[in-house]
Amino acid sequence: ASRFSAMLDPNRSGDRALKIWRRDRRKHASPNAAQTESACAGALGIRLGGPAFYFGKLMDKSYLGDPVREMEPEDIPRADSLLILGSILGMLIFMVLRGIVVLLW
Repeated sequence: ASRFSAMLDPNRSGDRALKIWRRDRRKHASPNAAQTESACAGALGIRLGGPAFYFGKLMDKSYLGDPVREMEPEDIPRADSLLILGSILGMLIFMVLRGIVVLLW
């Protein structure tokens, strides 16, 4: 959803979100973890991920995205706006599909 909502938001880069998502979406062991994180990193022009501690153990995880610019605290509400816009977009698509199914049934 981040890559699609970034395309709708003039302050974000939908093209970069799609490019980074295609490149980095499979870089984490979890099948879903890098999907949204890579699109968000691309949309915001930041690098996410990297080594992290889990239960006191350092895990060497891949970085997602390119550091087009430095991260800043304002990236949190920017990521939130991508999440909200993506959720609204997903809900609208679901409602249209549900309406089509109801009409055809």
